[in-house]
Amino acid sequence: PLPVLVVIAALTDLTRMKIPNWISASLIVTFFPAAFASGLSPVEVAMHLAVGLLVLVAGVALFAVRIVGGGDAKLMAAA
Repeated sequence: PLPVLVVIAALTDLTRMKIPNWISASLIVTFFPAAFASGLSPVEVAMHLAVGLLVLVAGVALFAVRIVGGGDAKLMAAA
């Protein structure tokens, strides 16, 4: 679902200048079944979540200085 959701996000961002929250939420929710189905250990899943959190913090900083939008920051972290 990642490529499809990212394309939908891009299209809605181009047409409405807004990325819906459900796209980022869908990416987060589908991460867990995909991660465990691919054989990742709980430690590896935790590392992925830590990197996502770091990307979110960086995205919030970029949003604060008006380089990216809030939806972009959330989408980067979720992806």
